[in-house]
Amino acid sequence: VKFVAFDVLYEEFEPRLGLPFTESRRILERILAKHELPELMLSYGVPASGKALYQKACKQGREGVVAKRLASTYASGKRNGAWTKIKRRLRIQVAVIGFIEKPVDDFTCLLVAGSSLPGEQPGPLLYLGRGVGGFTAALRARLDAVLREHPRKESRLKCPERGKWIEPGLYC
Repeated sequence: VKFVAFDVLYEEFEPRLGLPFTESRRILERILAKHELPELMLSYGVPASGKALYQKACKQGREGVVAKRLASTYASGKRNGAWTKIKRRLRIQVAVIGFIEKPVDDFTCLLVAGSSLPGEQPGPLLYLGRGVGGFTAALRARLDAVLREHPRKESRLKCPERGKWIEPGLYC
């Protein structure tokens, strides 16, 4: 297990929060160079074109990148746009096999299945997990009606969830 340091907030009990990232980074590099701690490492920083670096990270299978404005200061507990985490989004088509019901006419989440994840060979249809976000109130109401129009007594495949099942035909 390694601890990855990416910024320094204090040095010798003095705050460094108001320093630009480039300056606090130099302080952190100096501090880490003085100490040989194999469990502590400096984050990897690459001043480069953000889009090209993001595409390279995705090709390497990484989660994404963190983009930072080099002149920005640390904003404790605040989002100001100077530091942005850009995650890789994997998109796959899945079959909706059911949903978790709320007490009122609504659903908590969709239960989805697919034949593979990105980068894998297609195989038999397997339960993949829950789909929970991105629904507007209007879409949620329409989707809830569609889900209830096609009920099924049991799941067509092995699924650990206790949901309401639907007939095949709904994909996302």
